[in-house]
Amino acid sequence: MNHNPSPDTRFGAKRGNKPYGGSHWRIEDTPRYKLERLTYLTEAEIQAIVADPGAPLFDRQIGEALMTANWNTLERIINQVYGPPVQRIEQTDMPAPTPLLDLDEIKAKAKALRVSA
Repeated sequence: MNHNPSPDTRFGAKRGNKPYGGSHWRIEDTPRYKLERLTYLTEAEIQAIVADPGAPLFDRQIGEALMTANWNTLERIINQVYGPPVQRIEQTDMPAPTPLLDLDEIKAKAKALRVSA
């Protein structure tokens, strides 16, 4: 049995699966790519993007945040684009809490009631 496809049915061939025609996502449209691209620009280039009403809103708002350098705003933007930083949680062994009711005593009383009844 031959498992190799014929050349005309391979990916991208005449009878094969067709590659996407641009309907899938592009890396240039992601917020992460746009933020990283803006961080490499000069101050004059960022001011030009902020002043351009035809520029995408995301680019203008990120540019304004970079220009004002408000750390709280920048931190929130970075956390939205990259996700919050991983935080270590230290776990400690805690002793088991003492129960409010002594279940063994309650079971013994219930057993004594059943036997006497």
